[in-house]
Amino acid sequence: MAQFAPANEPQVWLYLVVLFVALAGVGALLLRRRQSRRALEHRLSELAMLAGVGRAILDAQLDLNRLGEVVYRQASQIVPTSIFQLGLFDADRYRLLIWVMDGRTRPPMEFRLTPDSPGIVGWMRESRRSLLVRDFESERDSLPAQPRYLSPDPPRSAVFVPLLVGDSVLGAIAIQSRKPGAFTESHLRLLTIVANYAAAALDNGRLYEQARRRAAQLELLAEVSQQINAIQPLPSLYQQVVGLAAEKFAHYSVSFFECHADTLTLSATTRPEWQSQAPTLTMALGLGNGIAAESALTRRPVLRQELPEFPRDMAETGAMPGPQPELAVPVEIDGQVLGVLHAHSRDGSTFDESMVAVFESLGAQMAIAILEARVYAAERRRAEQLAALARASSAVTSTLDMDDLLDELLDLLAEREFFGYQHVRIFLAQGGKLEYSAGAGKGAARCEAEGLTYELSGPGLIARTGRTRRPMLVGDVTVEPDYVTGPDSENTRSEMTAPMVMGPRLMGVFDVQSDKPHAFTADDLLILQTLADTLAVAVRNARLFDAERRRRHLAETLREVSAALTSTLSLDDVLDLILDGLARVVAYDAASILLVNEGRQLVLRASRGSPGAAAALGAPVDVQLFPTGEDHPETVVFGEVDHRGAYHNLLGLPDPHACLGAVLALRGEHLGYLVVDRAGQAEFAPEEAGLIAAFASQASVAIENARLYTAQREETWVNTALLQVAEAVVGRPTLDDGLETVALLIPMLVGVGRVAIYQWDAATEKFYARRVRGLEREAAADLQRLAASAPDLGIDVLAGALAQAVDCDLPPQLAALFGTRAGIVWPLRARGELLGAMLADRADVFGRRVSIMNGIAHQLTMVMENALLAREVAQQQRTERELELARGIQASFLPKECPGVPGWEVSAYWQAARQVGGDFYDFFLLRTDDGRERWGIVIADVADKGVPAALYMALSRTLMRTVAINRVSPATTLARVNQLILADTQSSQFVTMFYAVWEPDTGRVRYAVGGHNLPLWARADGVVRPLAGRGAALGVFDDAQYEEHQIEMTPGDVLLLYTDGVPDAINADDEDFGMDRTSEVVRHMRPESAQHIVDAIARSVQTHAGQREAFDDLTMVVLKRKS
Repeated sequence: MAQFAPANEPQVWLYLVVLFVALAGVGALLLRRRQSRRALEHRLSELAMLAGVGRAILDAQLDLNRLGEVVYRQASQIVPTSIFQLGLFDADRYRLLIWVMDGRTRPPMEFRLTPDSPGIVGWMRESRRSLLVRDFESERDSLPAQPRYLSPDPPRSAVFVPLLVGDSVLGAIAIQSRKPGAFTESHLRLLTIVANYAAAALDNGRLYEQARRRAAQLELLAEVSQQINAIQPLPSLYQQVVGLAAEKFAHYSVSFFECHADTLTLSATTRPEWQSQAPTLTMALGLGNGIAAESALTRRPVLRQELPEFPRDMAETGAMPGPQPELAVPVEIDGQVLGVLHAHSRDGSTFDESMVAVFESLGAQMAIAILEARVYAAERRRAEQLAALARASSAVTSTLDMDDLLDELLDLLAEREFFGYQHVRIFLAQGGKLEYSAGAGKGAARCEAEGLTYELSGPGLIARTGRTRRPMLVGDVTVEPDYVTGPDSENTRSEMTAPMVMGPRLMGVFDVQSDKPHAFTADDLLILQTLADTLAVAVRNARLFDAERRRRHLAETLREVSAALTSTLSLDDVLDLILDGLARVVAYDAASILLVNEGRQLVLRASRGSPGAAAALGAPVDVQLFPTGEDHPETVVFGEVDHRGAYHNLLGLPDPHACLGAVLALRGEHLGYLVVDRAGQAEFAPEEAGLIAAFASQASVAIENARLYTAQREETWVNTALLQVAEAVVGRPTLDDGLETVALLIPMLVGVGRVAIYQWDAATEKFYARRVRGLEREAAADLQRLAASAPDLGIDVLAGALAQAVDCDLPPQLAALFGTRAGIVWPLRARGELLGAMLADRADVFGRRVSIMNGIAHQLTMVMENALLAREVAQQQRTERELELARGIQASFLPKECPGVPGWEVSAYWQAARQVGGDFYDFFLLRTDDGRERWGIVIADVADKGVPAALYMALSRTLMRTVAINRVSPATTLARVNQLILADTQSSQFVTMFYAVWEPDTGRVRYAVGGHNLPLWARADGVVRPLAGRGAALGVFDDAQYEEHQIEMTPGDVLLLYTDGVPDAINADDEDFGMDRTSEVVRHMRPESAQHIVDAIARSVQTHAGQREAFDDLTMVVLKRKS
């Protein structure tokens, strides 16, 4: 045993080693099997997860939002997703479908990617590679792109996985953590698998969403096209289109703005905050007034949406900064902007290119529908207007009663709603005023109650229309400086007026207003003018009929009253007959007759209609009397002579009332007043005043006859003498004959021994004896040669009223010739002007002879005044005939119309002054060998007035056309015309002229100046300067040479040709209009049309001159290049 143990000891250790190795191998095998099993279980778990991803993607059914939720949930099973982003790329936009910050879900948003600093997401889009960041701080320098999101607590680790579809990057998954090392390569691998699974589904979902949105857009366009094909009123069309668009695209509020001239008006909207403002919301076209105004002005879509920059603008609240996206699309056709279609995002939804294209298509369809609706409405309205016009013409020409005429016309307009008016007013011309006569609509009753009246010389469109006799159309009265607000017309926005003219007479003005801006068109104005012309004829006929009816009635009444007055000589009976006859032709509430008694006091002699008349008869009344022998008016406003109200207090007349006094006078002696009262504030019409004056005239005679009946025998020879003088004077055609007749009759009828009739010479301020009776022939001749001063005859030259006979001591030389020193002189005055004097021997004039001599002096005054008036009238008639002939000559040579050349506007203006000058302008097409279109344009001013200037103008124009027709050189043309003028005329007249040869296709204008005002050239850049050039007037120098110059007009340029009537127009302060004002108007109006420029200059000149009468013609030609 002792020997055996050592021999077996190594074998035991060997067995132990083998056993240990075997056990280790079995252990390793078991470990590997366990690890393989765990890996298999992990792989199976991953496969199960991916299978779940696939099923979830299938369940999402191409819904992008649901697909995003699926990706988010699956990623949450792999890694912590407290900071998670899933976004899709679209050009330079990055749309976040899922956005989680610190476990809180944020709403989806769109961002813009900037190429200058793309960030990690931008790098991933370019590289198509994933990125695992274990620690941003330690790996910052090694990152392929730097993160741009700055935060007080930034993420420390992140994993970025692209969504790949083929070779393109659809989007990205970005998961971040505020802990370093939160993500591993395994996480990156699993997320990449999920991203690859989801990318195709997300791409299909995106395509499906685009297709669905496009289908909705096409469905909207089809539906809109189908529904707006039917012609309907514009407001209904507008509301239907915006309603359909808002219904189909629930993210947007849709509005439509209608374009009127330079403003936009909201016509239909689904935007809640705007619905209460339609249709009062307006905006002016122009940059800075909103995208709708900008779109209408630029005629292109305007999109305003400010997307935040990714990732810099990712605020933690998740709200989009700035205003909500909005889009404006012009609705236009054939270059005309009809309105603007406006879309506003309700929830921040943006507009992509397809949505912009949809609204553009919608705008195009809408433009066609609007145009069709407008054309249909215009044609229907025009047909109704023409039918109504025919009825109106028939109606107004078939009645002769003014009130019935106007009422029938207004009823017809109201029945047809002729112009869609708010106010219609008819004003008839009375003297220098336009008085309201009839109207309809709001404010008509107030106009009638207030007696609305416009002075023709005053402000306002109605007065201006009557003054200029031109119709006016104002689309927006708020920008019209001449507009004056009338009763109850505060809301008026547009107005048109038409003058009613019959031959040279203004009959009135037709006025139509509306509360809507731009409610009337040029066609409306044309029809209104046609109706006004018809109404003018009807008003004229009605007035003639009424005047004839009143004339007959008045004549019959006057005949009856006259017969009654001549049938009695009782003063009381005469006064009663006067008041009874007056009541038949003039409506009054009270009437009285005041007469002068022997003590030169006024007393109440008869009265009707006043309660205190009976007790007041015979009472004196303190009222002003006109001095005997002086001029006095036929009628007066009685308050002007009843200074203390004595008459009204005596009779207790109520206020307010109108009181008119007709002066009772005979042979220069004031006998009293015929006083007529009417309750109310309305004054007596001129026709009524004339009737009262006619009765007063008859009453004066009857009263005087009755009062002087007792002294009839004493007065018989006085009246006979004066009657013979009057009859003798009336039968003498000339002043000399009249003076000779009076001088012969005075000694025979009055018994005056010596008499001299003097005529006043205002130039020498001396009296000269024209006729002398009662002196020896030699003495009479010496007296006629002797000039007498006013003091010599005791006359005050400056006395304005009629003077009574004055006693005077004649100077020695005059007394020696006249035969006596004591004389009596009657100054002969008319209208405040001294005409002459009658000198007689004081000893021969006494008693009733004074009255006779007073009457003869009055007759002499009438003789001299009539002679003076006859000379003045003859001279005035000659002048007027000459001026009328000159105007006719001048107007007949002016062109009927301006050239119409595409791309250009030409407008001319000519207005003759009262003293007609020789202004003219002309256009004529030149004959050229090269076939190029050339026009000759000439403007000229003859240095004279009246017929000579008109004839010289005709000659100049004829020579100009003859010479210029075959010449293209302006300088050569002027030189030749100058030679022909000098050869054909012998007068000292001359003409200034500017002549230009205009080539429309090149814009070139070659010109020469013959002493004329240099035209103004307004460039498109706003610079205004006169053209260069000089040269002598035509018809002065036979060897005159003229410079030739040339300019080239570009689009927007304006050339103003004018005569000196523009800058030389002066106002009441003798201040001329000047070139500075002319240049300023041209500069300001340059963007407008040529016609508007001409009208603006004419208005400015007329405004500057005011009431000052023009002394020279106003002539202009404007040439404007448009394209």
